Amino acid sequence: MTIEELLARESIRRTTDKYTMASDDYDEDRYITCFTDDAVLELDPFLGKGYLRLEGRQAIYEFVADFFGAAKSGAETLPENSTRHHITSGEIEFIDSKSANTKNYCLVVDSNGVQHSGTYTGIFRKEGDDWLIAHRKWSAGQHRVH
Repeated sequence: MTIEELLARESIRRTTDKYTMASDDYDEDRYITCFTDDAVLELDPFLGKGYLRLEGRQAIYEFVADFFGAAKSGAETLPENSTRHHITSGEIEFIDSKSANTKNYCLVVDSNGVQHSGTYTGIFRKEGDDWLIAHRKWSAGQHRVH
């Protein structure tokens, strides 16, 4: 493994962490900096509302700004305010020197424990000094039975 590959892996992990924390903090301005201009975000399902596909940084920003705003104002009914996404095991496989396939497991936890889990898959692309999300898909897994 080369130094360049180690630096790329760390940059991908840093972007993944920033994406996760910005989402949990409902910070659309920080969240959107994780994406390329032509990014695709797929959520399957999104909060029980079914499959959602957003194409382009602007479409992603508009969606999350509306959703985060509703969450912050209390207009959107969400689990406990302490909801946190915990990224666990992950894989990074380089396609070439400027793109990589990724896969991560995620547990979604609130004050009542693990609510559900899923998998993030996608493609990161190097732009300048950063590795950004070019395509990201959330696929929900097991949901907690109440």
